[in-house]
Amino acid sequence: MVLAVIAFVMKRSGSSQAPAAATVAVEIHTSPDGANIRINDQDRGTSNLKLDLPAGTYQLTAVKEGYQPATVTVNAAAGAPASVDVTLQPLAQTARVLSDLDAGKVSLDDQPAGDLQEGQFVIESLPPGTHNLKISGAHGQATLAFDVKPGSAPVLGAMTAKEVVAIVVSQFGNRARVQSSYGPVGVSLDGQNAGETGPGGLDLNNVAPGSHELALGEGKDRRTMVLTVGATPAVTAFLQSDRNVGTLLIVAGEDGARVFINGAEQRRLTRRGQMRVPNLEVKDYAVRIVKQGFQDEPEQRVKIQKGQEAKVEFKLRPVPQVATLALHGAVPGAQVLLDQNLLGTVDAEGNFSASSVAPGEHTIELRRDQYKPKRIQRRFNAGEALQLARTDVAQEQANGTLRLNLTPPDSKVILTRAGESQGRAITETTLTVPEGSYILTARAPKHADRSVTVQLAAGETRVVDIQLAPEKGPEAASTGGGGPMAGWEQAWTQEGTWYVRKGGNMVLFKAVPVAGTFTFTGKLRKGKRLQWVVNYRDEKNYLLFQLDKKYFYRNQVIDGKSTQIVKMGHGMDKADAYKLEIRVKPNNVVNKMFNGETWGTLDSWSEAGTDFSKGKFGMLVPANDQIALENFKFVAEQ
Repeated sequence: MVLAVIAFVMKRSGSSQAPAAATVAVEIHTSPDGANIRINDQDRGTSNLKLDLPAGTYQLTAVKEGYQPATVTVNAAAGAPASVDVTLQPLAQTARVLSDLDAGKVSLDDQPAGDLQEGQFVIESLPPGTHNLKISGAHGQATLAFDVKPGSAPVLGAMTAKEVVAIVVSQFGNRARVQSSYGPVGVSLDGQNAGETGPGGLDLNNVAPGSHELALGEGKDRRTMVLTVGATPAVTAFLQSDRNVGTLLIVAGEDGARVFINGAEQRRLTRRGQMRVPNLEVKDYAVRIVKQGFQDEPEQRVKIQKGQEAKVEFKLRPVPQVATLALHGAVPGAQVLLDQNLLGTVDAEGNFSASSVAPGEHTIELRRDQYKPKRIQRRFNAGEALQLARTDVAQEQANGTLRLNLTPPDSKVILTRAGESQGRAITETTLTVPEGSYILTARAPKHADRSVTVQLAAGETRVVDIQLAPEKGPEAASTGGGGPMAGWEQAWTQEGTWYVRKGGNMVLFKAVPVAGTFTFTGKLRKGKRLQWVVNYRDEKNYLLFQLDKKYFYRNQVIDGKSTQIVKMGHGMDKADAYKLEIRVKPNNVVNKMFNGETWGTLDSWSEAGTDFSKGKFGMLVPANDQIALENFKFVAEQ
């Protein structure tokens, strides 16, 4: 990494009576511009920019994607305007060749660059300009043209392939472009459909840093490879012959680890935390890795398939010289201290772990707003993990109080906490409950149901008035004006605990905007699919979700044209009703299904520039269909 340090000193003027609040006008220029400027670790804007700084010494850091950070020390004296120029050096761009060829030659711009070593070759630093990469071996050859520009992803050009399939990826930051020597062919990333590629290429956006499974084609023509995405611009060429062999990627996370495949030690050690082994016969393999100073890890088994790249990942752990602390079932967000020193914070699942705890007696303390501190005394032994369960780490919560005024007084009330699917019947009118959001649903004979949402803080007392309106006639059997379905524009008919709609096409929930969470159990009584919509703007523009006996579908309807985007099995083939949760936020929509034990995510959808909360939520019930909902609830986003 290149570190640019520029210092300037501004001499004081002849007057010694400068005001205490005097500032220095500083102009900051970077090459290239558009860099994020931090002064003393605080964001101050994007170059080029002008700032007024109090006299003093500062550390200025310029950061831009695709370039090495540059740091400047600034000594500013009052009364002397200054200009700072910072030059950012582009990150080196690399070219990688990963193939299943036994051996081969690599040339760059018609000059020999080296030989494939067990199917791999890396060019660490490419100069700017147009390049031509050629790979040739006994089982095939390929050529690729690409342009290298500072601070941006390599731009892919023409490619050829003979007796091999060539798949080339250009990546930079969270963006990648996939181009293949054949096609069009379907592309998936981590099992999700991404579109089609071919010689014309396909752009992949919002790709998280790290390793991903990239797959082209389906069935016997399916080809897979491990795509690694990071901050450094790079072009990677995957070459696969038509031989009945596959490739294995072993990720160890450590250099210098010994690798054993089916008991045979490989000649090489892991480098850059991994080892890639091509030309493996199609069959099952047992993989084991060993490194001195680290604990032995269990053997892993992997199946090698023709034209595909399989991955096994190991988590090497150092031989412990210290103890480990693990908490389970703690209050999310609680601070964890050891002997009054902060270790960290409990995660959203109630878990926490810390290594490198010195052996001996220690005091563990949990602190969280609205909870009483919890102190635990324990002895730690070297090489052992001290596990504390929910009963050990439970903290007493400061509760709040709800006082209910009911009309009529004999109303039956169900209390449901936000985020929970089941409520409980209450008989008392003064309740002591933990802080949070609650839904109170009251019912009484010959009265319309009513639900009230209450936000309760710890230590707070809230008086809640719930008055039920008398039924006005036979139409009360339809729940369009009260009860859990009161928020709908159209009426529902109650049959026991179920609320039924027969036809009606688009049946809409009233609330707009609609940021929050819908939960219900849905049953399709007549028809092919249970259907719901989000971001309904009008009858020709909305997002449509569907369930049938085997599959979940996501469709986008724009100007009356429906496009299927996702089709996937949901694993609840034998169910006759589905317990669903639809969480709508401005930036995404998440659909979940309860399988009887846990909630699983069916689909998560985001789209740049779209606010999903602005449109309405509803159920799509074609004229001849009939659906039923149970335990319907909407909790608005707080």
